[in-house]
Amino acid sequence: MMSYCERLIDRFSVLWGKQKVLSNFGTTPDDIEAAKAAWEAQLRSQHTDTIRAALEHLQRDPPDWPPSLAQWIQLCKQFSRPEHRPALPMPPHEPTEVGRQIQAEIASSISKTGFDYLAWAKSPGSEKAVELLVRGAREDRRLADILNHHLETDGRDCKNDGARKAIRGVPAHLRGQLARA
Repeated sequence: MMSYCERLIDRFSVLWGKQKVLSNFGTTPDDIEAAKAAWEAQLRSQHTDTIRAALEHLQRDPPDWPPSLAQWIQLCKQFSRPEHRPALPMPPHEPTEVGRQIQAEIASSISKTGFDYLAWAKSPGSEKAVELLVRGAREDRRLADILNHHLETDGRDCKNDGARKAIRGVPAHLRGQLARA
């Protein structure tokens, strides 16, 4: 039975020729065996779907030379991202009674009328919240109005000093842009 590495060498040989492929493995028998062992270990560590996707990519758009082991690893990383993996099937069991209660509580908290979705912006509790408010104020008039209020009141409604400091640190050129918005 052929090893994964030998099968890959055969596959690469079809695209680039045996001489180009074997040039990646060294010149001495020891170098060739060491390279084959490294390739074999790498191939065994990859999911078959990742290897298949990388090979298909190489066949669609082959470079002039076969990839080195480092290039192969990078190529496999490209195709082992979550969007390239098959999704897991849904769990086979129904939610428990406790699970259904939790789902019902979440659904009722989301669907409450009068819930203020902009409370985080009206009284920011961190520098990150102020950063998001400034970024959102460029696109959303409601956030721009809230930010202008904070700028006019010097961050009076912020939850802590870090958020107030961030409000005071909003650059002057942004303050002018938001006033015109």
